[in-house]
Amino acid sequence: MAKPNPIGVDHPPHLVGWSTGGGAIARFVIEGHTAASLTLIDPVAPYGFGGANPDGTPWYDDYAGSGAGMVNPTFLEHLAAGDRSTDSPFSPRNVMAPTFWGGDPLAPSEQSTTLFEESMTTWIDENNVPGDVESSNNWPGYAPGTRGILNALSPKYLHWNEIVELETKPPIMWTHGALDAVVSDNSTWDAAVLGAGVWWRIGPGRTSARHNRWSLRSEPG
Repeated sequence: MAKPNPIGVDHPPHLVGWSTGGGAIARFVIEGHTAASLTLIDPVAPYGFGGANPDGTPWYDDYAGSGAGMVNPTFLEHLAAGDRSTDSPFSPRNVMAPTFWGGDPLAPSEQSTTLFEESMTTWIDENNVPGDVESSNNWPGYAPGTRGILNALSPKYLHWNEIVELETKPPIMWTHGALDAVVSDNSTWDAAVLGAGVWWRIGPGRTSARHNRWSLRSEPG
């Protein structure tokens, strides 16, 4: 991760990261850069998203169950087509409102409308969202590729649990919204939860691979 100096920042910045951004700013500090503070807003979990046990160990050696394959392809088709309706359960407005920021998709607030319109600019491609997918002999049949943002969130590539071991670290505020349905022990974007609910047949399920990453504890300082 590059330092912010090219944009004229010559002192330790206060960094705020939402979701993926939370993991990014944590890695910024872990990799030796200095920050005045970190504010983590519903950050991706310290061991990445999907495909891993609560202690961060992967379900399988190829990290099957995480990466670009975890997104519903029909939703991606609607997103790529610029669907702004509420006609389909896979319409982005119906998917994003209850999972990403809450609220009624039929009665959006000004803020949620702004977030939605920004989301609709997403570039759908194997090099961006969702990324490329590798086939796997392990459940649920896919593993992370090497390109794209959702592969970057796989525990194969992302981990920031080391932040608690830093000798010197900035003040950290970690917030988590009570209605967050993505970064959650019951995230319906997680193959383990879908497997446990028999929406995605026969997998590790929550008894052995629950998306519970909230055991990481640290005092800022």
